[in-house]
Amino acid sequence: MVAVIVLLATIFNTVVITVIARRLLGVAVGWPRTLFLSAIATLAAFSPLGQILEWIGIQTVENGVTHPLAATMVALLYGAWVLVFLISILAVAEAVFPTGSVAGPVELIRGLPSWLRRVRRYLSILSIAARHGLIRFLSRSAPAVAGGSRTRRDTATSLREALTEGGVTFVKLGQSLASRPDLLPRRYVEELSRLHSQVPAEPWPAVHRTLREELGREPGEVFADVDPLPLAAASVGQVHTATLVSGEPVVVKIQRTGAHGLVRSDLDIINHLAALTERRAAWARRLGTKDLAAGFHRSLDEELDYRVELHNLTTLRGSDMVVIPRAFPDQSTHRVLTMEQLHGVPLTSAAQEIADLSPEIRVELAESLVDVVMQQIFVDGIFHADLHGGNVLLLTDGRLGLLDFGSVGRMDRGLLWCRYCWPSTGRTAPRRQNGSQRCWKHPKT
Repeated sequence: MVAVIVLLATIFNTVVITVIARRLLGVAVGWPRTLFLSAIATLAAFSPLGQILEWIGIQTVENGVTHPLAATMVALLYGAWVLVFLISILAVAEAVFPTGSVAGPVELIRGLPSWLRRVRRYLSILSIAARHGLIRFLSRSAPAVAGGSRTRRDTATSLREALTEGGVTFVKLGQSLASRPDLLPRRYVEELSRLHSQVPAEPWPAVHRTLREELGREPGEVFADVDPLPLAAASVGQVHTATLVSGEPVVVKIQRTGAHGLVRSDLDIINHLAALTERRAAWARRLGTKDLAAGFHRSLDEELDYRVELHNLTTLRGSDMVVIPRAFPDQSTHRVLTMEQLHGVPLTSAAQEIADLSPEIRVELAESLVDVVMQQIFVDGIFHADLHGGNVLLLTDGRLGLLDFGSVGRMDRGLLWCRYCWPSTGRTAPRRQNGSQRCWKHPKT
């Protein structure tokens, strides 16, 4: 019976101290840590408080005077000191480890499976790097990336093979690095550029399941037909030709099954490896691998949400000679993007078709593409940021078409050009969409 009374008293005191401590501290301290510290403080205070009250009782009896109020005041004073001590501990704990910065027991248990998956994935990536001889670049005495010509060729090939084996995110990382000749030697850029067309396609049953989940109905209710064989396969998604029930030919970009979860896990690993490499290797500090990884993280975050690409499609402008496909918002979701079908060949595979064009047509197409890019950058302030040869089509009607709008760049308004700047380039001056924007060179426009 006594044990039950002590237990109930402990629970009551713990709750009271917890509520008072949270109110006096004035910040949203987590309940778990407050209850835990309050319970410890209550249990630790019981024995000394009992001894003090017993001593007071003995003294009052010996003096022939009973003062129950004295015992009560001592108990309250003792409780106040315990409360002050508890609040001090909570304040220090909150300053060092703010609420939410450390996962609680429930979060730890829930997150254990994903943590184990990340650990397995991390060990897998390190194993891949070791098999391809890339671990040595993580050491403090790591050789420079450039190296000799033979070393550079062998290392570039090993890097491409390792990124390919690493999967979706690492293939995309290689593609991103292939567009940075300012950072990597030519041999690395050439080798990593091969990643653009060497991604295996996902089987049709998995693609069909993604379509059904995203559209909320059977694909046959939205599309008259969908070609099971992909037109192209990329690192995050793949493209299938289709026909809407209205009869319009379209292409459907479908994200790979599990790509989002895998990419998020891989991005954490890439950020960790970039930080580790930058701390340990001089070549990584020169390249700024940590900042590169952070930029890649932001870019890939956008590419995982096809609604961003849908918005980019409707925002970017083309011209009579450079086509941007029309988007179909009603048939697009977070992981599915439906757009107008363009018939043509990527410039990376169109050597013969380009050779068959007259010099005048080639010059016209080149100037038209430059005009559109300059207009997007300096006039509209939003431009295609991944304009490699695989994303530019030579259309069957003689025009150019742009693809893959998952990554765009944006210019600060103060850097945009006005109609007075444009004639100095020798081009036809387009009018600005927003007349209220000011040009950095002609601020009065």
